[in-house]
Amino acid sequence: MRRRWGTVAVAAVMAMTLAACGGDESDGDATSSDEPKAAAPQGDDFCDEFTANGGNGSMVGPIAVWESKESLTQTLDANLSAMGDLTPPDEIAEYWADAKSYYTQLRELADELPAGGTLSDLDVIKRGNDIFDDSSVFTEYFFDHCV
Repeated sequence: MRRRWGTVAVAAVMAMTLAACGGDESDGDATSSDEPKAAAPQGDDFCDEFTANGGNGSMVGPIAVWESKESLTQTLDANLSAMGDLTPPDEIAEYWADAKSYYTQLRELADELPAGGTLSDLDVIKRGNDIFDDSSVFTEYFFDHCV
C-alpha cells in the first residue's frame, strides 16, 4: 500500500512539472514585437449584464426544437432570461432581435403542447434555420468582446 501511494505521489509531481513546462513564449511569429498587445475591446455593460443573467457564447443560437415540451421550455426560459431587456450593440442588434422574437414565438407554441409533446410545425422550424444561419454573428461578437 505504501508503494502505491509513493507511485501516485511521483506521478502527481511529474504531471505538475510537465504542466509547468508549458509557457507563454512566442510561437516564433515574425510579426511579434516587444510592444504590449492592446487589450481586446470589451462589450462593457452589455456583456456584463448578459453574463450576469447566465448568458454565454452559445446561448443565442440554434436550439433543439424537437425536444419535449419540458426540455424545450427550460431551454427557452434560460435563453430569454439571459437576453432579458438588454439592448445589444448595433453590430448584433438585428440578429439579437430576430433570435429573441423566435424564442418568444417558440415559448408561446410550447405552452400549447401537451406534456411530453414536441413541435412539428415545419414553417416554424424553417424560420429558426433561417435566423440561425447567421449565428456566428453573435458567437464571434461574444468571444471577441465578452470573454
